[in-house]
Amino acid sequence: MVSMTAISIAMNKKWGSTLSQWNRRNYGDRLLNEGLLGPWIRGRKKSAYDALETYLLCENKHRYIIEKIQRNIDRRIMMSRLDEILAFNEKFVNEKRYEPYKAGNLPRKKLVIVSCMDTRLIELLPKAMNLNNGDAKIVKNAGAMVSNPYGSIMKSILVALYQLQAKEVIVVGHHGCGMTGLSAEKMIESMKERGIDEAAIASVKDAGVDIHNWLKGFESVEDNVRHSVNTIKTHPMLPPNTLVHGLVISPETGKLDVVIKDQ
Repeated sequence: MVSMTAISIAMNKKWGSTLSQWNRRNYGDRLLNEGLLGPWIRGRKKSAYDALETYLLCENKHRYIIEKIQRNIDRRIMMSRLDEILAFNEKFVNEKRYEPYKAGNLPRKKLVIVSCMDTRLIELLPKAMNLNNGDAKIVKNAGAMVSNPYGSIMKSILVALYQLQAKEVIVVGHHGCGMTGLSAEKMIESMKERGIDEAAIASVKDAGVDIHNWLKGFESVEDNVRHSVNTIKTHPMLPPNTLVHGLVISPETGKLDVVIKDQ
């Protein structure tokens, strides 16, 4: 029989108990109720216990059930987060807590900020740069990377400059960025572990995408900021005389280091 250790750990996370010989029937029933054993007993006269036994005896299927359980857990967590957000939002609107954040859609300071999506920067970056709601257009992605001159980040910058009255661009990377040293190979391996097959990966390549170049990170946050600034500054559609600066922020203190100061 396949080792029960991994199954026990997964079920312990879900139900707060470990799986032993004498209580498999109980967990089989729970799995049945969760809809996880449906494919194994549909059309067969088997109890949940028997279905679970069959499931565990099948080669390599223990991994499938763990992943299935984990996805179910993740779904429930996400749904509970959404419920929390909606409950809070109802109070937020009813109590008019939005009043301090009222602002126009045009950036008062005429700025476009390109920043990383790092969670530590959500509040820290605006505070460290003395930005209030309505002061700037903030465009975020992984690593504050502007690698494709005709991608969505550059498009957003141009929209801000041409349609939303922005006049100046600042690229802000940060120390300790998760994109530093990111390996495309490791990303692809993680995808495979999460169920993405070779056919899906091949379809990306067939679409003309260099998947390794697309997924890779960078070795130096400063070099990435320089590269992003250069991509923006040399864009053929950038309005003449647009200032494009590059900074690196500390996600701990908010200290800003100048990489490029345009003039």
